[in-house]
Amino acid sequence: MDRYQFEDNISNYIENSLTLNKRKEFEEYMESNPDAVELVERVRSTMGAMKSLPKVNSSSDFMDKLLNRIEIEKNRSPQQTVFGFTPLYASLMSVVIVGLVFVGLSMIPESTQNSGVVTPTHFTGKSEMSQPVQQKQDDFMVEVEEDSVEFEDSNKDRFENRIHLVKDSNPSFK
Repeated sequence: MDRYQFEDNISNYIENSLTLNKRKEFEEYMESNPDAVELVERVRSTMGAMKSLPKVNSSSDFMDKLLNRIEIEKNRSPQQTVFGFTPLYASLMSVVIVGLVFVGLSMIPESTQNSGVVTPTHFTGKSEMSQPVQQKQDDFMVEVEEDSVEFEDSNKDRFENRIHLVKDSNPSFK
């Protein structure tokens, strides 16, 4: 007898409804497996607790109502769904998504939406930049004529001896 057959026959063993050969085989399995004895005792105590529970009374027409409800549910046509949503919830979800898209697009500044668009020319392999949109003074970016990265040579001398690169062969610190 294997574990699955043993577990299938536990309640029959407790209720003493096994044949003599099956009962002997069942008890041999319990002798060779000490965990099996504990399992039988737990099932026996559970069955005893179930028998001691008070009985529940129902109305006399309970079974008729239950069978009618089952028949109604079986014959009811399945509800149509769109991506797992009922039609009402699917339409509400689409309205929410469209609203979020419009709100998101309205938060993008106008200056970044139309400036510097690259438009490819056909069959030449070159691309041309369209003219940037004229920016207003109150925009967050303003076109500047001079480069802010350039610095005067006097500043260069000031930092030249203080910076030491890893592969610099002649380090001199001041």
